[in-house]
Amino acid sequence: MRIPILISFLLIMSCDNEIDINDEWQDIPVVYAIFDSGSWTDGDGSMFANIQTELEENWIDFNRDGDSTPDTNRVNFVRIQKSFLGQPADNFIGVYDSIYYSNDTLNNNFVGDDFDGDGVLDQYDPLNVWVNLVNNNTGEVSPPQFLDLVEWEELAAIGIVKEEDEDDNFNSEDFYLFKLPSPQVDDLCGGCCQSNQACENMPNSYLVSFLNTITGVQASSETNIVQPLEVYKPRTRAQFSVLTLTSPSPVEIEVEPSRNAKMYSIILTFKYLQQHKSDYEIDVQNGLGQTYHVPKVNVDTMSVVWTLLDGKVIDDLDQLNGTGSRVSEMFYGQAFFNHLKNQILDQDMANPDYYRYPLYTFYQDNAEAPLPAGIYHRCIDIEIVAINTELYTYYNASLPGFGINQERPKYNNINNGIGHVSSRSIATLKNLRIDAPSGDSLSFGQITKDLNFACYKDLGLSYLQLNFPPYCD
Repeated sequence: MRIPILISFLLIMSCDNEIDINDEWQDIPVVYAIFDSGSWTDGDGSMFANIQTELEENWIDFNRDGDSTPDTNRVNFVRIQKSFLGQPADNFIGVYDSIYYSNDTLNNNFVGDDFDGDGVLDQYDPLNVWVNLVNNNTGEVSPPQFLDLVEWEELAAIGIVKEEDEDDNFNSEDFYLFKLPSPQVDDLCGGCCQSNQACENMPNSYLVSFLNTITGVQASSETNIVQPLEVYKPRTRAQFSVLTLTSPSPVEIEVEPSRNAKMYSIILTFKYLQQHKSDYEIDVQNGLGQTYHVPKVNVDTMSVVWTLLDGKVIDDLDQLNGTGSRVSEMFYGQAFFNHLKNQILDQDMANPDYYRYPLYTFYQDNAEAPLPAGIYHRCIDIEIVAINTELYTYYNASLPGFGINQERPKYNNINNGIGHVSSRSIATLKNLRIDAPSGDSLSFGQITKDLNFACYKDLGLSYLQLNFPPYCD
C-alpha cells in the first residue's frame, strides 16, 4: 500500500464548509479516510492445490493470508495533516511543519475534558483523533474510541510507505497515520456482518473527530459503511474458478448487493510472462520445452488491465439496503481476446522479438472434483469495488467538466476542515484459471495468434510439453 504525496486541499471546498485559505493564518485540519470493510469472499484461492514448477524448488503457495476465512479488513487508518498559507506554495510544501503537525504536538500527554462522562478528566495527547459510532436507527452515539498514532517506521513494517516525489517537492519524512483501535471499533459493520446475510441491522455510521487541544480547533465528519462484498460468481474453488473463454456462453460476474454501496466497478487483469528472443534461446539450449516448461532467464511479469464495469450507479432502494437482485456483469471470450490483441504488441511470427507465457501454467489432477484433470493457467485476477454515496459524490466532483461552464462545485465533507471521509468494499479474486482450450485459443487462435504465446501439450504423467506457434496442435 502506498500513500500519495499530493494533498489537493485547495480544490476540495463546498458551500457548507467554506474556508478562506487566503485569510490570516489559522489552524485548518486536513482529514482523509476511506474505510474499507473488505470482502466476505476468501479471494486468494486458499482451496486450490498448490503447484510445483521448475522455476521454484518448493510448492507455490497461493494462499496469501494463510487461511480460508473471509477477507474482511480490520486495518483502517485516518490521515491527519494541516494546511498552510504562503506564496509560492513550492516554498512551503517541503517543510515538515507546513504540512504535518509537529512531533511535540503528537507525543505529549495532556489532561483535558471528560470525554467518556465518568467524572474524571481524561489524559490524552494534545492532537486527538477519535470515532463515535452513530446508530442510524436511534441516533444514539457511542462513547469515543481514540485512534492510535502510528508513525512511519511501524507503517513501513506493514508495507505502508509514502510515495516518493520525483521532483523532491513534498516533505516525505516522519509521516504518520491514526489507526482504528482493535477490537473495539475495527469491525466496521458494527458486529452484524459476521456472515453473508443481508445485514439489515447494520446500524452504525462512523463519526470521525479531530481536536488540537493547543489551538482548540476541532473538525469532524460522518460516513456510513459499505457492507463487505460477497462474490457469487466466479468463485475461487474447483470448477467455479475456471473461466471458459472458448464457450459460446458469456463469463458471468455476480455479487450480492452490499448495504450502502452506491456504485460498483469491476476490473479484470490478465497476467503473463514475457521474454526477449535472445533469453528464450538461452533457455531452449538449457532444456526449455523438453525438460522444463517455465522460462528462467530475464523473465518479466506483465499484465493487461480490462475495465469490465466502469461505475454502475445503484438507485434501487432494495439493493442500497443490501437486498434485492445481484449486481452483475458479463463478457464473452471473443471480447477478451480482442482486448488482448489491442493491448499487446504483435510479433513477426517468422522472427519474433518476444516470447510470452500465461502466468502459472500447470497440470491439475482431479483432486478438486468435479474439476477434470488437465492443463490450467492461473493468470486472471478480478477486482470488484463498491463505494458509498460520499465517495461516489467525491468521485463525480473530481471528473473533468465539459461544455461552456467549466466551473464545478468542489466536494468536501469535513466540518471545520478540509478533506474527505467515506467508505468502500474491495473484493479481489486472485489467480483464477482459464482451461486448456482457452490457452490454446490464446496461443494459436485466430484473434491472438500473432502475439506469440506458448502452447502446451499434456504428455501424460502430469508432464507438459511447451512449444510456440506455428508448432502447436
